Amino acid sequence: MCLSAPVSFAASIFPVGNGTFATWKAWQINKRYLSVALVPAFAGMQQFMEGNVWPGVNSGDPFTVL
Repeated sequence: MCLSAPVSFAASIFPVGNGTFATWKAWQINKRYLSVALVPAFAGMQQFMEGNVWPGVNSGDPFTVL
């Protein structure tokens, strides 16, 4: 979601929470599912890091956009 930093931060909450719950359940039920259960958590972390890029885009700082 390339809208703004607050939107990116808010959009990262649900995938990280769902990934955490899925990882916990996969750990309890069958550890073979851990790689699939971690996908939402990684997507949420990527969304959070995208939110960290927005201040650099808005201020023109090239080192925060890398």
